Formats: sequence, structure tokens, C-alpha cells
Amino acid sequence: MRFPLAIGTVMAAAILVAVPPVALGTRAFPIAIVRGNSMFPAYSSGDLLVFTGVPTSQSLQNGTVIVFLTGGTGLSILDFLTPPVEIHRIVATVVQPQDGMIYYRTKGDNNEFPDGGLVKANSILGVPALKVPYVGFLLDFVHSQQGMILITAAILFGYLNNQSEVDLEEKQKKKLLALLAKRTMNGEIKESTFGEYEMALNYSGEIRPEELRSLHMASFTHWLGRNPPSVEWRLREEVCPVCGSIAVLVEGSRRQTHVICPWCIEHET
Repeated sequence: MRFPLAIGTVMAAAILVAVPPVALGTRAFPIAIVRGNSMFPAYSSGDLLVFTGVPTSQSLQNGTVIVFLTGGTGLSILDFLTPPVEIHRIVATVVQPQDGMIYYRTKGDNNEFPDGGLVKANSILGVPALKVPYVGFLLDFVHSQQGMILITAAILFGYLNNQSEVDLEEKQKKKLLALLAKRTMNGEIKESTFGEYEMALNYSGEIRPEELRSLHMASFTHWLGRNPPSVEWRLREEVCPVCGSIAVLVEGSRRQTHVICPWCIEHET
């Protein structure tokens, strides 16, 4: 069951990455982080911008804020997801007389002078459509060395915690089944009854007690719903309070107990 789940997770991630650029008409993932205060007060450091694409053939007006490439990482996936960009305002349009290529001169609102270089039309990724303050700081932290260490540690902790829970569940199932197996090999419990308990332990999460005809199985499944194997059990052999024969008592959380009595199971009405 884990393999189809992994495929579904990968497909969901692929859709999440692919849909926004298509929907917003961009060549890269349509978010950018404002770093520095060159565009203050319009945009502040740490703002997260969502931008929409513009056709390279479209002439942009002076005063338009643009998101444009300032270089590349050399890795196509990183250039798609988090390309190095600048967010400045167009202050002039320059057309090269030799080939008619359009360039834009840009400037930060809070800067005294325009940027040193011109921006090619095909370097423009888009124009800001939405600003979310401060979220950029969080994304920057996630991309930092400290953020990666924290994320890795959290993933590792979650995996180890989950593995510990799985190990406890398997250990408790095995311990209970071993106790029942001993009673089965001694002829006190039928093999069919042992098999029922084994199935209940493995599939209790998929079976509702009211769906079962056997009263002792319905009772055990109900008890498992309140005391799953992830809850530590205490097992001991005690006298059955109903018939007086030796029974297996399983105690879960809040002293909730279930009695497995061979004589009562055999004489169930």
C-alpha cells in the first residue's frame, strides 16, 4: 500500500509545481522574495511576491514594476523554482537601432540612481500581482544552512518516532500472540480462535465491532479501537471473573481490560 501512496505524493508535488506557472503564464515558479529595501515603501525586505507573466513582445510602460532575471544557478530545476531575480521599476525604454531589440532601464524606488545595466525583454519573468509581507523571511530561512539542518532533523525525528511506534506495535502483537499460541499448543484454545485473534490484531482498524457475529471478537475489536497496539499493553494470566478458569487479561490505557478466556469462548452463546 505504501508504493501507490508514494506515487500519489510525487504526482501531487508535480502538479503543485507545474500548475502555478501555467495558470499565471510564467517561465519560472511565480514567486519572488524581496531582499533589501531598494523598493521601499512599495515593497520591503522579506515580502513574498506572486507575479504573473508578460509576453516578451509586449511593450511595458515606464513606472511598471518588473521581476527580472539577474543570472542563473546553472541548475535548471533551481532556475525554475528559485531563480536569482531583482524587483525594480522601469524608468526608461531603450531600443537598439542596430537590431530593434528592446531594453529597459530600471531603478529601485529607494535608490538614488538607476541600475547600472539594461534589462533585456526576454529576461523579464513577470509583474507583481500579490504581496505577502514577511513570508519571504521564512522561505529564506528554509533555504539557509540552518533551515536545512532543522528540516532534516525534524524529518529524521518524525521517521524515528514513527519507526519506534511501529516497533512497539509489532512487539505487543507478537507478545499477545505468543501467549495465545502457548494456550493453543496446550489444547486450551482452538486454532480457529487463535486465527481470529491474529486477524483482529492485523485488521482491527478496517473492521467495525458491529460487523462481527462472534461476541468475543466484537468485544476484542471494540477494545482494540480504544487501546491500539501503539498504547502499551500489560499482559498477565488471571482467573476469569465469569467462569473461574485461567484466562489471559490484556490491560491497556486507563486500566481498560479485555479478558480472553478459553472456556467462555468455547461456551459462547
